[in-house]
Amino acid sequence: MAYIQKFYKTGTGQNINEPLHTITTSAGHFGLVNVQLAKIRPGQDLHHWPEVRDMLNQYCGYQINNDEVLIFEINDTWYFISDIGLRMFTPRELFNAQGFPPNYIIDVDYYGNAYPRSAQVARCGHSVPPPFATALIWANMPEICMHVDDWGEWDKKHRRRQMSLF
Repeated sequence: MAYIQKFYKTGTGQNINEPLHTITTSAGHFGLVNVQLAKIRPGQDLHHWPEVRDMLNQYCGYQINNDEVLIFEINDTWYFISDIGLRMFTPRELFNAQGFPPNYIIDVDYYGNAYPRSAQVARCGHSVPPPFATALIWANMPEICMHVDDWGEWDKKHRRRQMSLF
């Protein structure tokens, strides 16, 4: 099970299948949380359950004893949380989530000077993704746009999707 954790003032989570919410200019606001579940079996290795238990007790208000395991049932099968992982999104992942193509250059300026990670995230937060810009221009100034047949196959598919936003 995975979800996106937003590290703003509320710490709200969001489903990984939803569009990523607003990316600001500050680094470290989105992370991917991956909850590892393990089926209950006789003699089961508890993996990182002791650390998970300690975290639940300390930060979530649980009072689980050292000799207890929190278990739950999903579709007639019993599970426990064997581990919880967290990693922050990379600048490339943030740009991709905004709709930038994979070959969009984000790590250097136009002189070839390298941008640090924090500057890459800041530029993502200040950006207007190409699909948005394309949709705005096509919706507001279609007379200056190229004929649809002049675009590559990728652009044709995306333009139709973008046009449906209006």
